[in-house]
Amino acid sequence: APLGTPGATVPSVPEVRQADTAPASEPVLLGSSASVPADPMALCSTGSEDKVPSIPGLKLVRCKSCKAYINPWVRWELNGRRWICSLCGTSQGTPHMYWAPIDTLGLRNDRHERPELRAGFVEYVLHEGPLCAKPKPGMAAGRGSRQQKQSERNPSGTKGASAVDAVGAAAASAVLPPAILFLLETSSAAVSGGLLEAASKAIGEAIRSDTAPALAKTGMGLMTFDRALHYYQLSHPGSSSSSAPPPREIVDADIDEAYLPLPVEALIDSSEDKASLLAALDSLPESCRDASAGESCLGTAIKAALLALSTSGGRLVIIAASAPTIGAVTIPRRYGGDAIVAAREGDPSRKKDDSQHSPFADVASELARAKISVELFAAPSPQHVSSMDLSALEPLARQTGGDVRYFPSFAAARDCTQLQAELRHALERQMGWAAELRLRLSRGWKVAKVQGHFAQKRTGHLLIANCNQDQAFTVAIEPEEESSKRASHGGPRPALCMQAALSFTDADGVRRIRVLTWASSTPARSGTDLVQAADLTAAGALLAADALSVARSSGLAAGRARLQTECQQMLQACGPS
Repeated sequence: APLGTPGATVPSVPEVRQADTAPASEPVLLGSSASVPADPMALCSTGSEDKVPSIPGLKLVRCKSCKAYINPWVRWELNGRRWICSLCGTSQGTPHMYWAPIDTLGLRNDRHERPELRAGFVEYVLHEGPLCAKPKPGMAAGRGSRQQKQSERNPSGTKGASAVDAVGAAAASAVLPPAILFLLETSSAAVSGGLLEAASKAIGEAIRSDTAPALAKTGMGLMTFDRALHYYQLSHPGSSSSSAPPPREIVDADIDEAYLPLPVEALIDSSEDKASLLAALDSLPESCRDASAGESCLGTAIKAALLALSTSGGRLVIIAASAPTIGAVTIPRRYGGDAIVAAREGDPSRKKDDSQHSPFADVASELARAKISVELFAAPSPQHVSSMDLSALEPLARQTGGDVRYFPSFAAARDCTQLQAELRHALERQMGWAAELRLRLSRGWKVAKVQGHFAQKRTGHLLIANCNQDQAFTVAIEPEEESSKRASHGGPRPALCMQAALSFTDADGVRRIRVLTWASSTPARSGTDLVQAADLTAAGALLAADALSVARSSGLAAGRARLQTECQQMLQACGPS
């Protein structure tokens, strides 16, 4: 059976759903994969009954063997004094403070008072207080400055010594809240097409809006780029918000190596210095109206942004109108004419997955390690559509848990409204900072493949710089080889239980863990039952993603053949009925 055969969907509301959609017929189950889509940061319905249950971290109970969290599908014995894990089957003692008697059905009497024993979607609050401190002046700029790098290589003329100045030491010892750095292109293509004005207006409206309280609790920064890098001194230590001077712009034409000027306060506390950032955004369209630079040093700008956010982590919002042609990282022009025509069937330059050989692959890995996600808004003008190679820029978002939004042949009269709406949504949506996702399966099953935007540490352990409410992951699971052999000879099929635990930091600096548990206890009787119970929307999305992955590596013809083969196998699994 194909990769896209769905077993069931993880519920997006906190309620236990006894699943009856597990594959049962041998063509579907044996030697095949089932897919389970999960959207851990999705917003629940507005009704109070659909809120995610919140549990203090002191009441967290986990299996000593597989580290799974306690869930409604565990079994109790010895009147509740021991419990059996639903994933690994290990029997263990119940903590003294967690004990409660069970009824005649083997269920705990207090299950209605404990969300983790009646809901498939719960959230543990590990720390009640904030985990992050406010940023200190000069903190972000000091760690990436050129002067500091020279002093570290040869401080006081002593060879081989190591020293960090007072600013760098303060940055190393403090725990900073995540920040958002806006990276805007100010080349002639961005200005003449109206992209810079539309983006500046949308960002300013989002910061001023009361519908995005999370923006008021994070640091912010601003950088622009064309043929040079433009830094903005937004914070002025020792000055009040009313007497602070206007933002000061520092231009750096040396784009061969990224660095941060020492005097520049790259990041600000948005709750205190919001006015300076808004003033800089409002003045950008007018100050860049006569821009004549046609080159873009996006690669160097991203490396400079990495230095600015390396201490705190956070989000990098990029507004680009053209491909990087100069600087530390550039994209070679491989195609002539329309980019869509260049991706035609049989094109020899498309035989390999371009994202694996992208010049930005190493930069994306560094961003992921620094807990920085990239949200790219690519809006090339008609003259730059052919040179905007998204396959080279895509790793920036894919490896960091970010997004790519594409507006080909951008025209302000046509696309301005949509760009501003999507940009505001990206800034105002719910966000989980520094996230990690761990997947656990019951015995007899294994994770075959995971689709989504993340950096995979190992199988079943995903590193996500920042996880947002729109982000979804599809987990393809399959029976282990030994289980498949037993089932093929008439043996019992293994029960299926899956648990996904997402740990993240919320906007208040509180560390939380969202646990999604799904279990199937009643197998489907036929392939028809499976198809009727499956989430066809999720199945279609997974089939399309799998076919697209094949098309990128082997061409459109191979991707089309893969999609047709999988659809045929799904129909054959349903049987003659």
